[in-house]
Parts: sequence; C-alpha cells; structure tokens
Amino acid sequence: LKVAAKHIAKDHDVYDCKYVGVGGLSYFWIPEYDLTNFIKDFKENILPVAKTLKECGKYFMYHNHDYEFITDPIEGKTYIELLAEHIPADLLGFTLDTYWAQAGGKNPAKVIRSLKGRCPVVHLKDYKVVRGENESCRMAPCGEGNFDFVDIEVPSDGLCLDQSICESTDYVVMNKGETKEIKYEISPLNS
Repeated sequence: LKVAAKHIAKDHDVYDCKYVGVGGLSYFWIPEYDLTNFIKDFKENILPVAKTLKECGKYFMYHNHDYEFITDPIEGKTYIELLAEHIPADLLGFTLDTYWAQAGGKNPAKVIRSLKGRCPVVHLKDYKVVRGENESCRMAPCGEGNFDFVDIEVPSDGLCLDQSICESTDYVVMNKGETKEIKYEISPLNS
C-alpha cells in the first residue's frame, strides 16, 4: 500500500474522487494479534500512506465494521475513538457504516457526531432484528430496520457530511420464498 499510494491517488483522479478508503484492517481478524498494538501498528504502516495521499490531494478514509467498537482493555476506549484521538484529522477521515456501528453496540448518529468533521461520507445500511426460528440481526434496506436515518441526514449541524451511500449487501427475505431486490444509490446530502 505504501508503494502504491501515488498510483492509487491517480486512479481516483480518473473518477474525480477525493476520498480514498480502506474497508477495515486485518488486525482484528487475526486471533493471535495483540490489539493493544493497533494504534502503534496503524501509525507505522498506514499513516505514511495517508500522508502520501494527502500530498496527492486525497483524504484517507477508514470504513468501520463492528470490531472497531471493541474497548481497548488498557486505554478504556474503543478502537475507533483511539484512531480519532491519535491520528490527525487532516490525515484520517471515517466512512462511518451505520449498520456495523449499531452491530458494535453504538448509536451511529452519536458516533458520527463524536467524529464531527471527520465523516464526509456515511455508509447507510439499516439494522433489522429478525425473530423466529433463525433469529438474527441482519442488514436491511434503509428505512426497513430499526435505525432512525433522519437523525443523521440533516447536515445543518456542521457535521461536514458530503455524501451518503445507501447499500444493502444482498437480497432480503421478506417472507419465506419472497425476496426484494435492493438498488444501490449514491446521493449528495446537500442537494
């Protein structure tokens, strides 16, 4: 990634895209990895990439999943809080994923507000509890779960939201045998 940062920036120029993101880091998926090293390793391995991207006119974005809301046993803060605290705002923004924030036990609107000015892109996905034989929580189309999107869709409070991306990863089973196709939609918040 360090070597390719300038090329990645040029690739994003083709689409006139100022944001370059990573969809999570493998640190959280490796059972043997000591998460207490996360910030140190992030600074060592990812921060140089963010600096190069900034030099190329891009803003490096981190897309969360639920594991960034694990509380560090030493610091007593979540890993997303530690990233915001230890990595300068001009080098790291967040593409806050509303589904994964809620799956991590947090209110997405509150997380976005706590990262004020660092979430120019919000990844909107709803969170639905499905009762029955195979009870589970799953992604749902925006507005069909339990999350109040109105709470974050109004950018008048200075949150610096630039875009919202509405997504559902797959089809949602409505009733046994019935599915609903999900369409992808990107919409600027200020239009």
